[in-house]
Amino acid sequence: DMLKIFMHLASDEDVKIRTEVARVTPDPETLHLMLTDSDPDVRSMVAHNLSTKRDDLAALASDPHDWVRSSVAQNINCPPMKLVELANDPDPDVRVYLAHNQCLPMAAMSILASDLDFDVVHSLLEHRWLTSEVLHLILQNPLSQFVCPATRPDHEFSNPEQVPVLIREQVARHRFLSPEDALTLSKDEVVSVRVQVAEHCFTLSILGDLSRDPDEYVRSAV
Repeated sequence: DMLKIFMHLASDEDVKIRTEVARVTPDPETLHLMLTDSDPDVRSMVAHNLSTKRDDLAALASDPHDWVRSSVAQNINCPPMKLVELANDPDPDVRVYLAHNQCLPMAAMSILASDLDFDVVHSLLEHRWLTSEVLHLILQNPLSQFVCPATRPDHEFSNPEQVPVLIREQVARHRFLSPEDALTLSKDEVVSVRVQVAEHCFTLSILGDLSRDPDEYVRSAV
């Protein structure tokens, strides 16, 4: 049957064939056999495959090649504790991929919120399950005082239309921002930050204060 064919091709001398097998096979045992393949591209596909066993993903989380660890970081089936470990990975690309994992545990989010790489923080801010606690940590990050540049042009998640904005501005527009942090940002010295609070905040007392803001753009946003 097909699984036997995959098992046979898993040791093919052609690395392209082995890589394709690692990408498409649904068989955890075949993937387990490919765990120690000599080629990192093959191991990366094993790490990316959702049929790979959790224990095997845990082993690949310590792979010496960053693109293998990046694949592990993206895999939603990776054990949570390994995702937490990857939040401290020395390679920023691994941490960027990790920030896009929609099964990211809170402990990993908290570590990434304090990351000093703009791409990591920007990616984390796009996560759909951010909490008010994580947003508060991002506001405490020194990077929140600076404009977030566009992501590196060669990065998979880069957006050529992305306009550089303040980290605080990104936080201010987030739906899970706490009232306390919304209040702080409503008094921000940068007009664009206050505008974002005015457009996305639902706390009447804050909106009342912003309706008397000296800047017409802020008042208009209310």
